[in-house]
Amino acid sequence: MEHRFFRWGSLLVMGALLVHVLVEKSRPEEDQNGMAMMLSFIVMGVIAAVLFVTWVLPGIGDKMTEALVSSGEKIPQTPGSEVARHIAEGDYEAAIGDLQKQSLAEPQNPRPVLEIARLHHEKLDDPGSAVQSLHTALISREWPPVHEAVLRLRLADLMLVAQPDAFEPARAEVQQVVDRFPGTPQAADAAGKLREIQEKQFLASRRE
Repeated sequence: MEHRFFRWGSLLVMGALLVHVLVEKSRPEEDQNGMAMMLSFIVMGVIAAVLFVTWVLPGIGDKMTEALVSSGEKIPQTPGSEVARHIAEGDYEAAIGDLQKQSLAEPQNPRPVLEIARLHHEKLDDPGSAVQSLHTALISREWPPVHEAVLRLRLADLMLVAQPDAFEPARAEVQQVVDRFPGTPQAADAAGKLREIQEKQFLASRRE
């Protein structure tokens, strides 16, 4: 992503400078000094806005999602934690049972739900159950907007793991984030995921 950032950023800067030079050459000399300063501020503002919307805002959404999905951030696993003990022993079903109890006790906390999905996917090699757990959590209660967005984006990812050709259901989940939470980092992240899904679907159609 960093290489793409610098490439497109450089193109934007070069294009803006070219426009600046062409406009200045078309103006009488006595108007150039004042207009040059004004145009420079406008050009720099446009470049900054484009770079922020294209790269910085989706990055914020990515970081927020990662912070919730990362198991180390989600479940405090102290030595006395039953969840931590079960995971250390490889008893993932028991860990999931404890996490389900925690989720019921803290219905607005998405971390137990995300950890349940992670254990199904990564430890039990059962992405289908991971999808089902996230879907059930989403329809069983109301979530704060940021948490709902994170859960839906994670659900879309796991849908494509469980069923690689599930492009339409995954797209529908991501599109809800775009439509329901406009202007948020999660919406910007979702817009990027929509492009990724489209690219995956295109590549899949080429292989058929």
